[in-house]
Amino acid sequence: VGEAEAEEFCKALGLNDTITKLEIYVAESHRERCSALWKALADALKSNCTVTHINLDGNRIGAEGAKALADALKRNCMVTHVDLGRNYRKGSKGVGKARR
Repeated sequence: VGEAEAEEFCKALGLNDTITKLEIYVAESHRERCSALWKALADALKSNCTVTHINLDGNRIGAEGAKALADALKRNCMVTHVDLGRNYRKGSKGVGKARR
């Protein structure tokens, strides 16, 4: 899946009223180019009212992507579980800063 397709998926997710669990794993060869994906996902989560579980384990999300996701989760009242295991430590710091 390319960047344009990922962004289209995220737009559709913002309108989704069925999917409750979301698991995204990006191939290692593409991880460095995923900043736009994490921002698009964050935008989708701001308006999505059905997703409750998100698994982003092992994607090495950087600080910028983690901050965008954390900011979105502040606005989303449905997500109850987020797995960010095995991501860059900078990403964890981004989430920590955004939660404050």
